[in-house]
Amino acid sequence: MGILNNSKIRTKLTMFVVISALVLVTTGGVGIIGITVSKNALLSVYNDHLLGINQLNEMRNRQMQIRIQLLTSRQETDLFEITDGMDKVRSHIFNIDNLITEYKERVRHDEQKKLLDEFVAARVNFGMTGVMPMIDLLQKSDFRQADILRKQTLEPAYDKASQGIDALIQYQVEQAKNEYDRVSLLTNSIYVLSIGAVIAGLVLSVVIGLLIARSVSRGVSALEQATSRLAKGDLTARAECHSKDELGDVAGAFNHMAGDFASLIGELRQSADQVAGAAATLSKTSDRVSEVSKAQVDGAGSAANFIEDLNAAVKEIAQRADGAVTAADEANAMSDHGQRVVAGEPDLVRHHLDVRVQVAEPLARRGDLGASRVAGAVQHLALQV
Repeated sequence: MGILNNSKIRTKLTMFVVISALVLVTTGGVGIIGITVSKNALLSVYNDHLLGINQLNEMRNRQMQIRIQLLTSRQETDLFEITDGMDKVRSHIFNIDNLITEYKERVRHDEQKKLLDEFVAARVNFGMTGVMPMIDLLQKSDFRQADILRKQTLEPAYDKASQGIDALIQYQVEQAKNEYDRVSLLTNSIYVLSIGAVIAGLVLSVVIGLLIARSVSRGVSALEQATSRLAKGDLTARAECHSKDELGDVAGAFNHMAGDFASLIGELRQSADQVAGAAATLSKTSDRVSEVSKAQVDGAGSAANFIEDLNAAVKEIAQRADGAVTAADEANAMSDHGQRVVAGEPDLVRHHLDVRVQVAEPLARRGDLGASRVAGAVQHLALQV
């Protein structure tokens, strides 16, 4: 499992494909080996046993033909027919010799060689003591001795030679049966091994496939849960994926991004707090400015009231100034009159001027234009006096 966690997804899939291919190759190899072994076993049965059995049956058949041909020639009275029959017997003997030579090339075991030697000895005995003397007697037309030889020597030698061939055929049949049993056992073993290889390969492929799917799905699930938590506002969400494949790289990048995002949100929150503090301070400053503005408005209202009072005072002063101007005009008229009477009554005039001056000084102190003119007129009158 650690190997899968530390491998890339491509490596995992490659491993799965390679293992599946190895399983298929192994299963196919076992099947091919089984087929090859079975084929070789069948070839061995055919070459070493079936062909040998066919050759032995051919020997027995020809040996039987020799016996039959001798009996047939015994029934002939024509010397030419007897000679023709003997030629056929010699042909069969020649063919049997060739078959024995070919059969010797297939002998592999000591028991088989021993049986072959016994057959060859019995055949030689059959030929030397039965066939060849019988040929000579038939060619001499000595049928009585031929009958005695057939009964006493030929038939027993033939039976013994036939028993030798039967022993070889039985040996070949037993060997073929043993080879068949061996091939059957091998075939069953290969069959069981093939099934086991298929099952093992299937189980191994399923297990590896499940492990790969689990590692991939676990990483995807961790990423999905982390992204869902982050989307819901959980800035502490992290992908718990510790594999070293592509999903692990994506999870690492996601965790790094989530950390940066959380830091950015923290900075934004800090900036928002600072802005909120500045806004509170600005609000307090605005309140103070509002209070100052209100005070200024109140001051402006007081100033306006003061200006109105001042205008009223000015109007009053203007009215009084008009009266003062009138008084000044009267004073001028009186001064002219005084000039006329000054010569006669200087003391009286001086007394009246003192009174006028005393009246003009308060007017001059009030700062009115008319009062100033009155005061000037009085002072001028005084100077004149």
